[in-house]
Amino acid sequence: QEPPQNTGLIENPQVIATPHLGGSTIEAQAQVAIEVAEQVLSVLRGQPARYTVNAPFVSPEAQALIAPFLQVAMDVGKIAIQLSEGQLSSVTLRFQGEIASSDTSGIKAAALMGLLQPITEERVNLVNANFLAEQRNLQVIESTDSNLPDQYSNLITVEILTSEGSVRVSGTYLRGTTHLVRVREEWMDAELDVPYLLFIDHFDQPGLIGLVGSITGKHDINIAFMA
Repeated sequence: QEPPQNTGLIENPQVIATPHLGGSTIEAQAQVAIEVAEQVLSVLRGQPARYTVNAPFVSPEAQALIAPFLQVAMDVGKIAIQLSEGQLSSVTLRFQGEIASSDTSGIKAAALMGLLQPITEERVNLVNANFLAEQRNLQVIESTDSNLPDQYSNLITVEILTSEGSVRVSGTYLRGTTHLVRVREEWMDAELDVPYLLFIDHFDQPGLIGLVGSITGKHDINIAFMA
């Protein structure tokens, strides 16, 4: 049998992909290194990393809406757990406004992250927050509602139930920062742009506000705002 003639054609050709070298330039590598370092610093500060690959998936359309509320959810969860006492049994997450019609899985993870960070020695992030909540047998209840008070377009509420009672904290995103708008049954507007908060329960009577100012002044503590 004669061998086949060379026709110049390759039978059953295989496609071989050449490596993509666009990310191997010096400039690209430097930019990637900067982004990685910035995200590591964000996580160490307790903030979400922007490009976590195995965090709860959110579509690009929903991401634009909910991204600012990740920090709000973490702040509200962190404040709620620090104001509570007793054994933690359940947490109710309520999302109101535009975010209620979006995918809230990322916001849920952020709220649990803020809630669990102060009470566990493990590093809590957007990836493992749900798992750690399940591991602690924490009952998590989600609620969405498009209706809310007229002065807010979105609202996140974390209500914690413990053996000693319940604590409810609400927050929103205004002018580029988290605003604390409700603690227990009291409505307020406290902008969270300071590192420390002091919560005081007291009777409403003359002289108490001045007394608080005197005590903080003696310890060289400046009061950024009071509500």
